[in-house]
Amino acid sequence: MNLTDLSTRQWPSVAAAVALVALFGLTSIASLPIQLLPTIEEPQISVSNFWRAAAPEEMEANIVEPQENVLRNTPGLTNINSFIGRGSGFVNLTFAVGTDIQTAKLDVINNLTQAPPRPGDALEPQVFAGGGQQTPGAASLLIRVLPDNPNRELASYQGLIEDHVEPRLARIPGVSRVDLQGEQPRELHITFDSYRAAALGVQVNDIITTVSRATDSSGGFADVGRRQYTVRFVGQFEPRKLNELIVGWSDERPIYLSEVADVEIVPRKQDGFTLRNGYPAYYITVQREYDANTVAILDEVNKAIVELNQSVLRDAGLEMDLSFDASVHIRRAIALVRGNLGIGLLLAVGILYFLMRNRRATFLVTATVPLSVLVAFVALRLFDKSLNVISLAGLAFSVGLVMDAAIVTLENIVRCRQAGLSREKAVTAGTRQITGALFASTVTSVAIFVPVLFMEGMEGQLFQDLALTIAVAVSASFLIAITVLPAAASFMLKAEATDPCEHWWDRITRVVMRLTATPALCRSWVVGILGASVIAVVVLVPKANLLPQAPSDSLNAFFAMPPGGTVQMVETEIAGTIVERLRPPSKPKFRSEDRCTKACVSGRSTSTSLRTMPIISSMRDGSSG
Repeated sequence: MNLTDLSTRQWPSVAAAVALVALFGLTSIASLPIQLLPTIEEPQISVSNFWRAAAPEEMEANIVEPQENVLRNTPGLTNINSFIGRGSGFVNLTFAVGTDIQTAKLDVINNLTQAPPRPGDALEPQVFAGGGQQTPGAASLLIRVLPDNPNRELASYQGLIEDHVEPRLARIPGVSRVDLQGEQPRELHITFDSYRAAALGVQVNDIITTVSRATDSSGGFADVGRRQYTVRFVGQFEPRKLNELIVGWSDERPIYLSEVADVEIVPRKQDGFTLRNGYPAYYITVQREYDANTVAILDEVNKAIVELNQSVLRDAGLEMDLSFDASVHIRRAIALVRGNLGIGLLLAVGILYFLMRNRRATFLVTATVPLSVLVAFVALRLFDKSLNVISLAGLAFSVGLVMDAAIVTLENIVRCRQAGLSREKAVTAGTRQITGALFASTVTSVAIFVPVLFMEGMEGQLFQDLALTIAVAVSASFLIAITVLPAAASFMLKAEATDPCEHWWDRITRVVMRLTATPALCRSWVVGILGASVIAVVVLVPKANLLPQAPSDSLNAFFAMPPGGTVQMVETEIAGTIVERLRPPSKPKFRSEDRCTKACVSGRSTSTSLRTMPIISSMRDGSSG
């Protein structure tokens, strides 16, 4: 007993199997991550280092090079790139495709512990999984001051953003880090008065030494009676009480720091700025993890924006907007492919009905397409793939292939039925006769795409989804054609009444026969169709490219300037002019709903960037807008 006999006799089991496939397929569609393209980037880990006021040469010699020496032994590492700027250095580690990013992150952290000690005022290195400076951000957000808020200074809201906004965004699944690009931290400035210090007989070096020693330290243990105590020297001062630090003595009178220097806490010198419709804004970027679901991240970001705008930000007179939303372009691209998939299916069904002229037969063949596609969705979920334009393109391409097996099977069943066999015998015999040929055809079709599944590198990452969907859908169509289709045909395939459109088919047939009545006309049609096809291929062939350029709603402009330009110069001489020229003439004043023109200016000394919709900017050396 073969599969066809078993399926026709045990048709309730076949119906249950179809229902399970439909259930698992729909569940897989709902749970598949949505991306524009498959993950075609190699896993990356970024190590960020910050050393305030350090020159690039010092940063390279004291921090970056020692880290590179210990990180080059990390398992699976393929490439190391370093980006060094004033006071900052980034080490990007690229790993082989398929490397477990979390295991690699642990290896990087362990190797960093073997690096030589850093300078005393250098910050602890930060390790981020998911890429470094070259990894595109998932979203960009801007916080602006509402028009009715009298406090227009964004730096005064730094604590609120760090306590509420940053933790809320960092908790979103798939987010690797949240960068506060608009951060302007406060610094402790001690300004010495050399005349006062000289009058009191205090050396500047003594003041520096005393201030640097103002820390808490442990002094070991002390045994007192039956107890042991920890000895601890408390020497650290609160920044606002640093004026009370004793830096010297004059005739047994203590000399306080406030007598020889001015101590103040001020914001750090501005090294960048962001403008929204010409007004200052606080810029935040959200980086995604490697192979994270971009659309799911953006959905959660939008929920976080609504939650924050209705709570702490509204109470503080602030509002946060999503400046750059990558999910918009992803949804557009996927919707376009879905539309093309639907149009292709309708055209295939229309041509099928035109040729078969049987409504029941057309329905049976058409029903095999969604069933095969659902099996492909289950395979995508099992192999941890995503729903993207490549996988959807594979499904669109497989629509015509999955119909072939059903058409051949059903056509042979109809032929056997017309030969006088009963319905049950026609289904069994018709399917058995073409099973071998269908198997050979399916194997040859699958064999074309299976090698792609074993390709490595970026090409394999890009086309594995395409090969997987086509191979699974074609294989599923063969099994459906020899099991589900015969079981359904034994119930639904009946002799239909006279076709009401039969006179149209006869008329079309007569026209075709008239146009190909003689051998000369046949040769003319063959030469003409082949020649027109060759000309169309030559004229319409597109340019070779890895991926098509997707349309974008943004315009980017970059201005390169000689080194040495200050942020104030860029803001007054370039940014002001650009904002005035981009401002809509009908809306000269800022309003919260004015989103017609959005501009961004990067305040680095070496370059300036302008972007209209969305507005984002770079806030420190080494980050690009």
